Amino acid sequence: MIHILHHQKMHENSFCFKILTLTQDFEVLQVNTFFIFPFLNF
Repeated sequence: MIHILHHQKMHENSFCFKILTLTQDFEVLQVNTFFIFPFLNF
């Protein structure tokens, strides 16, 4: 029983980690577009 709960907790943590990395990637993408768009407007 404890093992199953522990596994569930680990799964939740990995899920949160995936979401965190996704949001970080998205932020990096936003920053890149923010810097690139002024150059495209020329």
